[in-house]
Amino acid sequence: MTKSQMVNDFDFTSIKSPDTQVFVNTDVALITGANGSLGIHLLQQVQPYFKTIYCLIRETSDEAARLKFKASKQSYGLDFNTDNIIVIAISSLSDPFFGLHESRFNQLANEVSHVYHNAANVNNMKTFENLYADNVLSSLNVINFSFTGLLKNINYASSLSVYVSGEHTKNTTFYEDNLIIDDELLFNGYAQTKWLTDYIMTECNHYHQIKQFRLGLLVPEMFTHKDTSSFLYQVIELLAKETVVPEDNIGACFDFTPVTWAANVIKAISLEPSET
Repeated sequence: MTKSQMVNDFDFTSIKSPDTQVFVNTDVALITGANGSLGIHLLQQVQPYFKTIYCLIRETSDEAARLKFKASKQSYGLDFNTDNIIVIAISSLSDPFFGLHESRFNQLANEVSHVYHNAANVNNMKTFENLYADNVLSSLNVINFSFTGLLKNINYASSLSVYVSGEHTKNTTFYEDNLIIDDELLFNGYAQTKWLTDYIMTECNHYHQIKQFRLGLLVPEMFTHKDTSSFLYQVIELLAKETVVPEDNIGACFDFTPVTWAANVIKAISLEPSET
């Protein structure tokens, strides 16, 4: 699917106008994808700066969500205080009102001033259609939540795949605002959904500044966590099992970004004053 096809097919009238143009800091934040690698490390970084943080987790019950969150903390070897600060709530971001009761949704909309949107289905094998609800529709709902009630600062975890997963990437310099609509083909559904979401976020900047973080391949701290489901782990495991390595003349390389470093950068930039 090309960039122009995605933009032409998207209904931009589904983006609501903000209820207010004035930003008020309430020291209350909402984090999506809080149990993921980036989300849990970002939560650790930002929790000293907020009096309350709502963590939306996809589960069938509040107890299951709390257990999933606890397991994620333990898995990454993190130990930080969550008492009286972090509120775990079940949600389904692609559903109306995040799957919450409308009154609960509106209560959050009038309480939260900062949103950290990390949740995404990271899968390079699924199609655009398979990933649309998790990556595009969920992000649209986050935008509309952020424009409901209080005007909220949005901090969105995007991906370098919006630049490097297309046909025209060789010997090219990419700039922050370089989301050109053309007939370039993006190679997989993940890159396509992230590009479209990036474009939508950029289009909403005329309402209120949205901070977008285009992240590379995030890796945990060495020796502290082993994610056997990650692409990187599986590649290294396969190479070790087969006792082979790629030839050094094929141009293959991996650019790694430590997740703790990424979380720290997002924290620092997200807490800077936004332009309205």
